[in-house]
Amino acid sequence: MKNISKFILICLSASLVGCNENNGSNPIEARYTISFYEDGAEEVKDIKAKKGESITLPTPSKDYATFAGWYYDYGTYTKKCVINTMPEENICLYAKWETISAEEALAYEKELASYSKQGHLYIHYKRFEHTKEDYADWNLWVWAKESTGREFEWMVEDNAIKMDNYGGAVAEIDLTKTYTDAGNNKTETITYLNQDGSLVEQIGFLIVYKDSKNGSGHWQSDGGNQYFYTADGLRDDGSIHLFTVQDIVRKVGYCDRLKTAIYGRLSKDELSEGNQKEFENIKNWLVFSYERNLTNYQ
Repeated sequence: MKNISKFILICLSASLVGCNENNGSNPIEARYTISFYEDGAEEVKDIKAKKGESITLPTPSKDYATFAGWYYDYGTYTKKCVINTMPEENICLYAKWETISAEEALAYEKELASYSKQGHLYIHYKRFEHTKEDYADWNLWVWAKESTGREFEWMVEDNAIKMDNYGGAVAEIDLTKTYTDAGNNKTETITYLNQDGSLVEQIGFLIVYKDSKNGSGHWQSDGGNQYFYTADGLRDDGSIHLFTVQDIVRKVGYCDRLKTAIYGRLSKDELSEGNQKEFENIKNWLVFSYERNLTNYQ
Protein backbone atom coordinates (compact mmCIF):
# COMPACT_ATOMS: atom_id res chain seq x y z
CA MET A 1 0.00 0.00 0.00
CA LYS A 2 1.35 3.41 -0.94
CA ASN A 3 2.25 5.98 1.72
CA ILE A 4 0.43 9.23 0.95
CA SER A 5 3.25 11.51 2.17
CA LYS A 6 5.87 9.77 0.07
CA PHE A 7 3.52 9.69 -2.91
CA ILE A 8 2.94 13.46 -2.75
CA LEU A 9 6.71 14.11 -2.52
CA ILE A 10 7.37 11.91 -5.52
CA CYS A 11 4.61 13.69 -7.46
CA LEU A 12 6.07 17.11 -6.63
CA SER A 13 9.50 15.96 -7.77
CA ALA A 14 8.12 14.48 -10.99
CA SER A 15 6.34 17.72 -11.85
CA LEU A 16 9.69 19.53 -11.83
CA VAL A 17 11.46 16.99 -14.04
CA GLY A 18 11.18 17.24 -17.81
CA CYS A 19 10.47 14.17 -19.85
CA ASN A 20 11.90 15.35 -23.14
CA GLU A 21 14.55 12.98 -24.36
CA ASN A 22 16.90 13.29 -27.31
CA ASN A 23 20.15 11.88 -28.55
CA GLY A 24 21.40 15.02 -30.25
CA SER A 25 20.29 14.94 -33.86
CA ASN A 26 17.23 12.69 -33.35
CA PRO A 27 14.91 14.27 -30.80
CA ILE A 28 12.37 11.93 -29.25
CA GLU A 29 8.87 13.22 -28.56
CA ALA A 30 8.24 13.64 -24.85
CA ARG A 31 6.36 11.00 -22.89
CA TYR A 32 4.47 11.91 -19.76
CA THR A 33 3.32 9.90 -16.73
CA ILE A 34 0.07 9.72 -14.80
CA SER A 35 0.59 8.26 -11.33
CA PHE A 36 -2.21 7.03 -9.10
CA TYR A 37 -2.80 7.00 -5.36
CA GLU A 38 -5.38 4.26 -4.75
CA ASP A 39 -5.91 5.00 -1.05
CA GLY A 40 -5.98 1.44 0.17
CA ALA A 41 -7.11 -0.31 -2.99
CA GLU A 42 -4.99 -2.69 -5.05
CA GLU A 43 -2.30 -0.73 -6.88
CA VAL A 44 -2.85 0.21 -10.53
CA LYS A 45 -0.11 0.81 -13.06
CA ASP A 46 1.06 4.26 -14.04
CA ILE A 47 0.10 5.44 -17.50
CA LYS A 48 2.95 6.58 -19.77
CA ALA A 49 2.12 8.15 -23.11
CA LYS A 50 2.84 11.02 -25.46
CA LYS A 51 0.84 14.23 -25.44
CA GLY A 52 -2.56 13.74 -27.09
CA GLU A 53 -2.50 9.95 -27.14
CA SER A 54 -5.74 8.23 -26.11
CA ILE A 55 -5.75 6.90 -22.57
CA THR A 56 -8.26 5.18 -20.28
CA LEU A 57 -8.13 5.88 -16.58
CA PRO A 58 -8.30 2.65 -14.51
CA THR A 59 -11.21 1.74 -12.24
CA PRO A 60 -9.88 0.30 -8.96
CA SER A 61 -11.95 -1.62 -6.43
CA LYS A 62 -11.81 -1.75 -2.65
CA ASP A 63 -13.73 -3.79 -0.10
CA TYR A 64 -16.58 -1.94 1.60
CA ALA A 65 -16.30 1.12 -0.66
CA THR A 66 -17.51 2.57 -3.95
CA PHE A 67 -15.04 4.16 -6.36
CA ALA A 68 -16.12 7.76 -7.03
CA GLY A 69 -13.46 8.82 -9.53
CA TRP A 70 -9.93 10.24 -9.81
CA TYR A 71 -9.18 13.71 -8.46
CA TYR A 72 -6.29 16.14 -8.72
CA ASP A 73 -6.64 17.15 -5.06
CA TYR A 74 -6.28 14.74 -2.18
CA GLY A 75 -8.71 14.92 0.74
CA THR A 76 -10.84 17.81 -0.54
CA TYR A 77 -11.76 16.13 -3.85
CA THR A 78 -13.04 19.22 -5.63
CA LYS A 79 -11.19 18.86 -8.97
CA LYS A 80 -12.24 15.69 -10.75
CA CYS A 81 -10.15 14.31 -13.60
CA VAL A 82 -12.16 13.38 -16.69
CA ILE A 83 -9.43 13.28 -19.36
CA ASN A 84 -9.20 10.67 -22.12
CA THR A 85 -6.02 11.93 -23.80
CA MET A 86 -2.55 12.41 -22.34
CA PRO A 87 -1.83 15.95 -21.10
CA GLU A 88 1.44 17.72 -21.74
CA GLU A 89 2.69 17.19 -18.20
CA ASN A 90 3.21 14.63 -15.48
CA ILE A 91 0.22 14.43 -13.14
CA CYS A 92 -0.79 12.59 -9.99
CA LEU A 93 -4.34 11.49 -9.35
CA TYR A 94 -6.05 10.46 -6.12
CA ALA A 95 -8.87 7.93 -5.77
CA LYS A 96 -12.02 9.08 -4.04
CA TRP A 97 -14.08 6.44 -2.23
CA GLU A 98 -17.61 6.51 -0.87
CA THR A 99 -18.94 4.20 1.83
CA ILE A 100 -22.38 3.64 3.22
CA SER A 101 -22.86 5.79 6.30
CA ALA A 102 -23.81 4.45 9.72
CA GLU A 103 -27.02 6.47 9.50
CA GLU A 104 -27.99 4.84 6.20
CA ALA A 105 -27.20 1.37 7.52
CA LEU A 106 -29.23 1.88 10.69
CA ALA A 107 -32.16 3.30 8.72
CA TYR A 108 -32.12 0.29 6.42
CA GLU A 109 -31.86 -2.11 9.34
CA LYS A 110 -34.88 -0.43 10.90
CA GLU A 111 -36.83 -0.74 7.65
CA LEU A 112 -36.03 -4.47 7.42
CA ALA A 113 -36.93 -5.06 11.05
CA SER A 114 -40.32 -3.42 10.52
CA TYR A 115 -41.57 -6.43 8.56
CA SER A 116 -39.14 -9.28 9.41
CA LYS A 117 -40.68 -12.31 11.11
CA GLN A 118 -39.09 -15.27 12.83
CA GLY A 119 -38.85 -18.30 10.56
CA HIS A 120 -39.49 -16.26 7.41
CA LEU A 121 -37.21 -16.04 4.38
CA TYR A 122 -37.05 -12.76 2.41
CA ILE A 123 -35.50 -12.77 -1.05
CA HIS A 124 -34.61 -9.29 -2.35
CA TYR A 125 -34.16 -9.15 -6.13
CA LYS A 126 -33.07 -6.18 -8.21
CA ARG A 127 -33.68 -5.92 -11.96
CA PHE A 128 -32.15 -3.01 -13.84
CA GLU A 129 -34.29 -0.26 -15.31
CA HIS A 130 -37.49 -2.06 -14.38
CA THR A 131 -40.68 -0.65 -12.89
CA LYS A 132 -42.81 -2.20 -10.17
CA GLU A 133 -45.13 -3.53 -12.87
CA ASP A 134 -42.28 -5.30 -14.67
CA TYR A 135 -41.56 -7.48 -11.65
CA ALA A 136 -45.00 -9.03 -12.05
CA ASP A 137 -43.54 -10.94 -15.02
CA TRP A 138 -41.27 -12.86 -12.63
CA ASN A 139 -41.77 -14.96 -9.52
CA LEU A 140 -39.91 -17.52 -7.42
CA TRP A 141 -39.81 -21.29 -7.20
CA VAL A 142 -38.54 -22.29 -3.75
CA TRP A 143 -37.87 -25.78 -2.43
CA ALA A 144 -36.17 -27.70 0.35
CA LYS A 145 -33.28 -29.66 -1.10
CA GLU A 146 -34.35 -32.96 -2.66
CA SER A 147 -37.99 -31.88 -2.57
CA THR A 148 -40.39 -30.36 -5.06
CA GLY A 149 -40.89 -26.61 -5.09
CA ARG A 150 -43.65 -24.06 -4.73
CA GLU A 151 -44.41 -20.77 -6.45
CA PHE A 152 -44.11 -17.55 -4.46
CA GLU A 153 -45.01 -14.04 -5.58
CA TRP A 154 -43.47 -10.73 -4.58
CA MET A 155 -44.77 -8.94 -1.51
CA VAL A 156 -47.54 -6.40 -2.17
CA GLU A 157 -48.01 -3.05 -0.46
CA ASP A 158 -50.81 -0.58 -1.26
CA ASN A 159 -51.96 -2.81 -4.15
CA ALA A 160 -48.53 -2.71 -5.80
CA ILE A 161 -45.39 -4.86 -5.61
CA LYS A 162 -43.39 -3.86 -2.53
CA MET A 163 -40.05 -2.29 -3.40
CA ASP A 164 -37.05 -2.33 -1.10
CA ASN A 165 -34.87 0.71 -0.36
CA TYR A 166 -32.57 -0.18 -3.23
CA GLY A 167 -35.41 -0.46 -5.74
CA GLY A 168 -35.87 -4.21 -5.94
CA ALA A 169 -38.79 -6.53 -5.25
CA VAL A 170 -39.08 -8.62 -2.08
CA ALA A 171 -40.60 -12.08 -1.71
CA GLU A 172 -41.63 -13.50 1.68
CA ILE A 173 -41.62 -17.25 2.34
CA ASP A 174 -42.96 -18.57 5.65
CA LEU A 175 -40.58 -21.46 6.32
CA THR A 176 -42.61 -22.67 9.31
CA LYS A 177 -45.70 -23.42 7.24
CA THR A 178 -46.72 -26.66 5.54
CA TYR A 179 -47.84 -26.01 1.94
CA THR A 180 -50.36 -28.28 0.22
CA ASP A 181 -50.31 -26.51 -3.16
CA ALA A 182 -46.74 -27.28 -4.24
CA GLY A 183 -45.40 -28.91 -7.40
CA ASN A 184 -46.24 -28.16 -11.01
CA ASN A 185 -49.83 -29.26 -10.50
CA LYS A 186 -50.13 -27.44 -7.16
CA THR A 187 -51.32 -30.60 -5.43
CA GLU A 188 -48.26 -31.76 -3.52
CA THR A 189 -47.36 -31.14 0.12
CA ILE A 190 -44.01 -29.68 1.17
CA THR A 191 -42.38 -28.29 4.29
CA TYR A 192 -39.13 -26.47 5.02
CA LEU A 193 -38.84 -28.01 8.49
CA ASN A 194 -37.24 -31.18 9.77
CA GLN A 195 -39.26 -33.58 11.92
CA ASP A 196 -37.88 -31.91 15.07
CA GLY A 197 -39.18 -28.52 13.92
CA SER A 198 -35.79 -27.09 12.94
CA LEU A 199 -35.19 -25.55 9.51
CA VAL A 200 -33.90 -27.84 6.78
CA GLU A 201 -30.20 -27.47 6.11
CA GLN A 202 -30.45 -26.24 2.53
CA ILE A 203 -33.05 -24.39 0.49
CA GLY A 204 -33.01 -23.76 -3.23
CA PHE A 205 -34.67 -21.05 -5.25
CA LEU A 206 -35.15 -20.15 -8.88
CA ILE A 207 -36.22 -16.75 -10.24
CA VAL A 208 -38.54 -17.61 -13.13
CA TYR A 209 -39.99 -15.69 -16.05
CA LYS A 210 -43.67 -16.59 -15.73
CA ASP A 211 -44.59 -16.83 -19.42
CA SER A 212 -41.93 -19.49 -19.95
CA LYS A 213 -43.91 -21.87 -17.72
CA ASN A 214 -46.72 -22.03 -20.26
CA GLY A 215 -44.69 -23.87 -22.86
CA SER A 216 -43.44 -27.42 -22.98
CA GLY A 217 -39.73 -26.53 -22.80
CA HIS A 218 -37.47 -25.49 -19.97
CA TRP A 219 -38.40 -22.51 -17.85
CA GLN A 220 -36.55 -19.26 -18.47
CA SER A 221 -34.79 -18.12 -15.32
CA ASP A 222 -32.22 -15.64 -14.12
CA GLY A 223 -29.16 -17.47 -12.90
CA GLY A 224 -30.47 -21.03 -12.67
CA ASN A 225 -30.95 -23.02 -9.48
CA GLN A 226 -29.42 -21.42 -6.38
CA TYR A 227 -28.86 -23.05 -2.98
CA PHE A 228 -28.00 -21.62 0.42
CA TYR A 229 -27.53 -22.93 3.94
CA THR A 230 -30.24 -21.71 6.28
CA ALA A 231 -27.94 -21.66 9.33
CA ASP A 232 -25.60 -19.20 7.58
CA GLY A 233 -28.34 -16.66 6.94
CA LEU A 234 -30.22 -16.57 10.25
CA ARG A 235 -30.42 -13.13 11.82
CA ASP A 236 -30.88 -12.44 15.52
CA ASP A 237 -34.65 -12.10 15.01
CA GLY A 238 -34.83 -15.56 13.39
CA SER A 239 -35.45 -14.29 9.86
CA ILE A 240 -33.30 -14.73 6.76
CA HIS A 241 -32.70 -12.01 4.17
CA LEU A 242 -31.03 -12.86 0.86
CA PHE A 243 -29.96 -10.16 -1.61
CA THR A 244 -29.32 -10.76 -5.27
CA VAL A 245 -29.16 -8.89 -8.56
CA GLN A 246 -30.08 -9.56 -12.18
CA ASP A 247 -27.28 -11.28 -14.15
CA ILE A 248 -25.38 -12.30 -11.00
CA VAL A 249 -28.09 -14.19 -9.13
CA ARG A 250 -25.60 -16.97 -8.43
CA LYS A 251 -23.91 -14.66 -5.88
CA VAL A 252 -26.44 -14.24 -3.12
CA GLY A 253 -25.56 -12.33 0.02
CA TYR A 254 -26.77 -12.38 3.60
CA CYS A 255 -27.81 -9.27 5.50
CA ASP A 256 -26.38 -9.31 9.02
CA ARG A 257 -26.57 -5.96 10.83
CA LEU A 258 -25.64 -4.18 7.59
CA LYS A 259 -21.99 -3.70 8.39
CA THR A 260 -20.81 -2.80 4.91
CA ALA A 261 -21.83 -2.19 1.33
CA ILE A 262 -21.85 -5.27 -0.86
CA TYR A 263 -19.89 -4.63 -3.98
CA GLY A 264 -16.33 -4.66 -2.83
CA ARG A 265 -16.61 -8.39 -3.47
CA LEU A 266 -18.77 -8.47 -6.60
CA SER A 267 -17.33 -7.09 -9.81
CA LYS A 268 -19.55 -4.98 -12.02
CA ASP A 269 -17.66 -6.57 -14.93
CA GLU A 270 -19.78 -9.65 -14.35
CA LEU A 271 -22.86 -7.69 -15.41
CA SER A 272 -23.93 -7.08 -18.96
CA GLU A 273 -22.58 -3.82 -20.36
CA GLY A 274 -25.97 -2.12 -20.42
CA ASN A 275 -26.51 -2.72 -16.72
CA GLN A 276 -23.20 -1.49 -15.33
CA LYS A 277 -24.32 2.13 -14.90
CA GLU A 278 -27.47 1.07 -13.04
CA PHE A 279 -25.27 -1.18 -10.91
CA GLU A 280 -23.43 1.88 -9.60
CA ASN A 281 -26.72 3.42 -8.47
CA ILE A 282 -27.80 0.54 -6.24
CA LYS A 283 -24.67 -1.14 -4.91
CA ASN A 284 -24.63 0.73 -1.61
CA TRP A 285 -28.04 -0.66 -0.72
CA LEU A 286 -27.13 -4.31 -1.23
CA VAL A 287 -25.52 -4.92 2.11
CA PHE A 288 -24.48 -7.94 4.10
CA SER A 289 -21.82 -9.23 6.45
CA TYR A 290 -18.44 -10.17 5.03
CA GLU A 291 -18.08 -12.69 7.85
CA ARG A 292 -20.29 -14.97 5.78
CA ASN A 293 -19.01 -17.40 3.18
CA LEU A 294 -20.03 -15.97 -0.20
CA THR A 295 -19.43 -19.06 -2.30
CA ASN A 296 -22.20 -20.45 -4.48
CA TYR A 297 -23.71 -23.34 -2.52
CA GLN A 298 -24.23 -25.88 -5.27
